[in-house]
Amino acid sequence: MKTGFRAIRCARSWEKNRLEQEASRLDEGRLYAEQVAQLYQPLLLSVAATLVGIALFAVAQWDVVSQAKVLLWVSIVTGVTLLRVVLAIAYHRASGPVESARLWGGLFVFGAGMAGVAWGVGGILMFPAGNIEHQVMLVLVILGICAGATTTLSVVPLAAYLFLVPAMLPVTALFVSSGHRVSVVVGRMLLLSFGFFLSRTRHTYRSSRQNILLRMAA
Repeated sequence: MKTGFRAIRCARSWEKNRLEQEASRLDEGRLYAEQVAQLYQPLLLSVAATLVGIALFAVAQWDVVSQAKVLLWVSIVTGVTLLRVVLAIAYHRASGPVESARLWGGLFVFGAGMAGVAWGVGGILMFPAGNIEHQVMLVLVILGICAGATTTLSVVPLAAYLFLVPAMLPVTALFVSSGHRVSVVVGRMLLLSFGFFLSRTRHTYRSSRQNILLRMAA
């Protein structure tokens, strides 16, 4: 008899644990769906700002680097940006975003990584050798883009990391390895900025996650 009661208690305990784990998975799914929604929400606005920045930066560098390189970079970064626009439109038109959040989140992260690569390529192609004034302009553009990305992408840290690493490290390596005293100092400042952006990403992620959890619990 005691063995039977013990078996029943064990079965009930197992079922309770299973239900709690299932509820936890559902909550995590809802949480991630909210995070993905926050990723896509400001995308179209940030894309518009990016396109304006691309045009202004291309005009500024037009006479100090090869025009073929400028056109190549503009083509690359504009193509990636428009692909992300198509992705955002498809997400907003899709039904059942909660059930497919992992798919849409993965696609967004991939797009963010491609955008980071495009800006990293720009840091190389648009680097004006021997022109410190326009080199500083290049740094300001990259830092501005990365600061904005840290704010908008940190809700899913992987998206921010995959953008920041390829966007910042190539141009940082150019400055550090140039041998010019001022350029080396700028390169070190870029490294410090890179570390700050990573730290800011973690902080923003924790804050946004906590806000979503509080909203879900209300």
